[in-house]
Amino acid sequence: MKEDGLSAFALHTVTTIAMMESLAVQYDKMAEEITNMSLMIGEPMDAEPLEATAISLREMKQNQMQQVADFAESDTMVEFLDAMKLHCMWVPK
Repeated sequence: MKEDGLSAFALHTVTTIAMMESLAVQYDKMAEEITNMSLMIGEPMDAEPLEATAISLREMKQNQMQQVADFAESDTMVEFLDAMKLHCMWVPK
C-alpha cells in the first residue's frame, strides 16, 4: 500500500512539473503573439498579464521541484526513486 502511494506521488509530481512548464511556454508564445499583433496594427495591447502568468507557473514548477528534492533527501528516498523508475518505464498498452 505504501508503494502505491509513493508511485502515485511520483506520477503526479512528474506530470505536474511537465504540465507547468508546458503551460508557461504556451503563455510566453501568446504574449509574443499579442506583442507582434500590437506592432502590426499600431495599437497598444497589454501582454503583461500573460508574461506574469508564465513567470508564476515557472516559480510554481521550481517550488514543486524543491519539494521533490526535499522529499528525496528524506528516509524514503530509495522508495521514491523506485516508484519514479516504475512510472518512467510503464507504457500503457
